[in-house]
Amino acid sequence: MDTINKAFIKKHGFHLGLIFISLAQFIFLVSLAGIKSLWYDDIYQLFFSWNRSLEEAFEIVLKVDLNPPLWPFLSFLWLKIAPYGTVWLKLPSIILTVAAGYIFGLSLKEVFNKKVGLLGALIFSISPYIVLECAYTFRAYGLFLFAS
Repeated sequence: MDTINKAFIKKHGFHLGLIFISLAQFIFLVSLAGIKSLWYDDIYQLFFSWNRSLEEAFEIVLKVDLNPPLWPFLSFLWLKIAPYGTVWLKLPSIILTVAAGYIFGLSLKEVFNKKVGLLGALIFSISPYIVLECAYTFRAYGLFLFAS
């Protein structure tokens, strides 16, 4: 039994470590998301979709917004199903940022090695820039980070 556990950890230790880092980052981000309020740009993003039809929202987005229309479409759908509160508004960006950190760790493992992958994912998860600019916004930055 003990050798099975050691073999399992040896075989899947890197992925378990990445999952642990990503889960810890997600819990950290969600638990502190209500502390930081929305920025003016976030509120303007809400203006695009709040109490509008999809056609009206896209008409405004295509005239005013400089970002590709995928995020306004996702935010339009999210506003229709999300409960009230800034934490709920930030949740798509938080999820995309955590997923980007996981993929970043996998990429570093492939380019360098497992230790660099775990260290890079850890540094990524505690980076203040990534937290404030990507995870804690209701704008396309979390999606941009994930897509890159």
